[in-house]
Amino acid sequence: MSRKIGYWVSTAILALALLRLPARVPPALARASVPLITACCLGSELVSANLHRQLATACGDALAGLDEPMHFEGTRLPIVIDPACGTPRDSPYGPVPRASLAHNIPLLYLVEHGGIGTRMFNGPPSIHAIEFAGNRRPPPPPKRPLEIAQSRFVETDPKLRESAFTELAADAMAFEGVHIVGGRPEDFALFNRRGYLTEYQRGTSFIGRFEGCPAELLLPASALDGKPVSYEYGLFSRALLEQEPRSFGVRPVPDDAPVVDGVVHVPLAARPCGEIWVRVFWDLDGSSSFTPGDRTCANGHWQGRIRANVTREHAAVRCLLSP
Repeated sequence: MSRKIGYWVSTAILALALLRLPARVPPALARASVPLITACCLGSELVSANLHRQLATACGDALAGLDEPMHFEGTRLPIVIDPACGTPRDSPYGPVPRASLAHNIPLLYLVEHGGIGTRMFNGPPSIHAIEFAGNRRPPPPPKRPLEIAQSRFVETDPKLRESAFTELAADAMAFEGVHIVGGRPEDFALFNRRGYLTEYQRGTSFIGRFEGCPAELLLPASALDGKPVSYEYGLFSRALLEQEPRSFGVRPVPDDAPVVDGVVHVPLAARPCGEIWVRVFWDLDGSSSFTPGDRTCANGHWQGRIRANVTREHAAVRCLLSP
């Protein structure tokens, strides 16, 4: 109701401002218009004050961290799940129609606490005097997981929500930190399980940095006696979004990998945490990629993938050979 009143008051003020009065206005009419215009202005201020109180409450969690003594460096990935600060998602029915109130809140944190936004220094040198050198700038994440996380489907489908946020956590691993606006406690707990340390959390707002787990693949030393051995690892989360699970790439097992007590230790470079899959294969056909005829670990399941849950305390994934 207050929103409708505000619309009508604003419309009345605009109409009065656009009204063309005669060059010679009778004094009585001029005096009569003063209380009307004053009432419209006061009404607009009251409605606006009430609206701003609602917005301040709704965006309170997202803004509260600005007063915290934090300092950031490097590139930081913003993940805005709810740009409306808890107000109605349908933009025509929100307190400010078609406005994404919280969309740029992470930029305020960059101004207050430091750090580099994903779009800063991202253009040609003729525009930006400072630019990233080499491969220091993380690649932009795909848009689809964020679009799914922002959709209404995740409100009623916990598995889809977990899958989307697992993908978001994987995308943010390459950045110095992540800033989530409009999330839930279970979303932040997922990021913690995926190797993120909490730097700030309040209500629907989360700021963290990726530390990861000292994940490694364990192979019997005899595994390196025959054909070249390669390994691949990734996440199952994309299986709900795409036909194939997510992969972090194929790498050869290095010849100089450390051997301790007859076991080859191969670190997983991205330091993943949580549920992952690892596939070790002996490249029998020399294709440098996994093919159905390649040999895999005895404890591998779907297409030779070993399913594992990596934590900081249990960070090893063991490949067993057939007798």
